[in-house]
Amino acid sequence: MIINEGRISFLLTIIPSYEEYVNRARLMERKLIDMIINDNGREFDVEKIDKYSFNTQRLIKRLIYLRYVYIRDLLSPNCCSKMKLNAVREAIKDEKNINRIKGTFGYTLEEINFYIDYADQNIPMVR
Repeated sequence: MIINEGRISFLLTIIPSYEEYVNRARLMERKLIDMIINDNGREFDVEKIDKYSFNTQRLIKRLIYLRYVYIRDLLSPNCCSKMKLNAVREAIKDEKNINRIKGTFGYTLEEINFYIDYADQNIPMVR
């Protein structure tokens, strides 16, 4: 609902509706599934992870976990203590940290979010 009375209409238009939240969640779910991981020339399609052998599945999960750890350690202000998942999520909201990750590892923003989300959902050590 948009009310065209100056300031009120502006405030109502920046608040996302429930449908927008649902659409964003579906988009993130699709992005999580559509990721293809490249490891030194070997490509793994995350959508087909269940079709790979058990050892290949473990390799993919380990690769994702290691990339999450690289991101976490790069963002950590203290090398002796590990950042919590929520702190990593907060840290990647800063453009300076995103550029630092991109410059160091060459990951795109989608890859960064994918590694963090996948680790959160599928790797118990991260939670």
